[in-house]
Amino acid sequence: MIKSLQKILNNLFIFFSILLILATVYSPALLISYAHHDDYNYFGWTQEDIKQHPPFSNVITAGRFLGIFLINLYGFLVHRMTDLNLLRFITISYLSFCAFICYRWMGRYFLKTIFSPKIASLNAFLFVVMIFTLPPFQVLISLAAGIYETTGILFATIAAILACKASVARDFKELVTNKYTMGAVLALLFSLMIHQTATMFYWFMIFILILPEFTQILHRDKRKIVFNLFFIGFSSFLIYSLVLLSFKDYLMKYATLYTPFFITREQLQKIFWFFEEPLFNSLNLWSIFPSIRYAGPGILFILLTIICYFFNLKLSQEKEKKNLFKIIFSGILLTCLIFLSFLPNLLSYIQAPFYRCCLALTPMVLIVFLIAFNYWLSFFSQTLRKYVSTFVLILCFVIGSYTAYQNILDYRVIPSYMEINFIKNKIQGRRLMEYQKILVVVPESYGNWSQYYRYDEFIVPSMYFFQDIPFILRCVLNELGIETSFVMDTHWILKCKLPSWKSGEKYDHYLEIRGIASDKPPASEDKTLIIDMHGYHNLIFNRRMSF
Repeated sequence: MIKSLQKILNNLFIFFSILLILATVYSPALLISYAHHDDYNYFGWTQEDIKQHPPFSNVITAGRFLGIFLINLYGFLVHRMTDLNLLRFITISYLSFCAFICYRWMGRYFLKTIFSPKIASLNAFLFVVMIFTLPPFQVLISLAAGIYETTGILFATIAAILACKASVARDFKELVTNKYTMGAVLALLFSLMIHQTATMFYWFMIFILILPEFTQILHRDKRKIVFNLFFIGFSSFLIYSLVLLSFKDYLMKYATLYTPFFITREQLQKIFWFFEEPLFNSLNLWSIFPSIRYAGPGILFILLTIICYFFNLKLSQEKEKKNLFKIIFSGILLTCLIFLSFLPNLLSYIQAPFYRCCLALTPMVLIVFLIAFNYWLSFFSQTLRKYVSTFVLILCFVIGSYTAYQNILDYRVIPSYMEINFIKNKIQGRRLMEYQKILVVVPESYGNWSQYYRYDEFIVPSMYFFQDIPFILRCVLNELGIETSFVMDTHWILKCKLPSWKSGEKYDHYLEIRGIASDKPPASEDKTLIIDMHGYHNLIFNRRMSF
């Protein structure tokens, strides 16, 4: 009883330690009030009809049937911009749970390489926090709207836990009738219906689960476990495919770029693109500005490790040479898991290299670096191995945490905070009853500076997404204490409750919203409030140049 209580307390201590560290690393996203891109969708919804939520069509036709319900569910928590910070904290809490499960499983791997329970536990803790400070998780936390994708990750993690329990089934009949198998398949199905990319985190969890015995995977018992884990994963994919087929007519009728039936026919070209962009981004680890300067040493390190390993194998005993087939099979399995971690985007005909799509790929790359690092550690004595491994992991932990903090602060929080305040200053103090229109002017040549933006995730202003303009303006007006709503089925006419200058009673005032892209100074229009974003663009561009 005492041991059981002590174990529970120890697990709670680890969980809350992870939560505290991640909350500290991502504190700018929790303490500063801001919004970016999809976050503004919460202000485009009246919290009444689910179909009126701005991303409804895109999310449904992407096959994320549960995703849209979650978006609406979390939307009930958002009334003001500060409410987005609550969503970000919930996201961190979800990821802390996933990190805790990773910690428990990674501890087995570190124990096998270090043989000291305390050092193995410390190293596993440091490494897991490093994983959840990588760019994919930076994006999910910095965007309040990322909470629904994070919920998909949570379900994928739960599926991996249940699959772990089901994987010890002695035969196929026991596997398919096992309650844990059914639970794992159902959890994965939920994850797929929330966000397909989030489901790929299942393959990362499977990777760290089998990592301690990775080179022994051809052993009969281990082989059966791997088969069971893959069977559970592919079974949920099959069921999800059947669900999609049953809704094919509806999905194709309202098809968008992300409709899952648009499969690429250029598989070879897609694989080349995978190596050129998503994998290259992942090899840069915490750097969000990919460069061969960062990725090159890592690639050379892995190649040198492989060459040295096979060279030593050639010089080793005949018994070791017999393990060559096992090593090659393990390499093939690792390659399959890496491709599976990015599967939805490899199949899609569009190219989506976003960091949030690499949430399973980038952690896998980090573990490959860990495997290579541990190989070189094997040449050290056991005592020296403990000190060297812990020192290097502490160093990487500090670098990763600091870089994640700076990325969030410099490339998302501050630009978005400056943007919303720039717009607020343009509106504040104006007598809105004197205007009939609000015209937003975005620099037409902003695309020339796209090299300084990282997709739609870092630095890029929200105003550059024209569909967001009405929601941004409604958010700003709400922050200024003006009650607003959209007229009928359009998001381009705002109804504002403004006080009468005679009686003080509020009346309905309508504002038409327009957005244009132009590099020329906008001409003044009668009864039109012009918000020229050139000033903000110059501010943010000059700030980027100062780094």
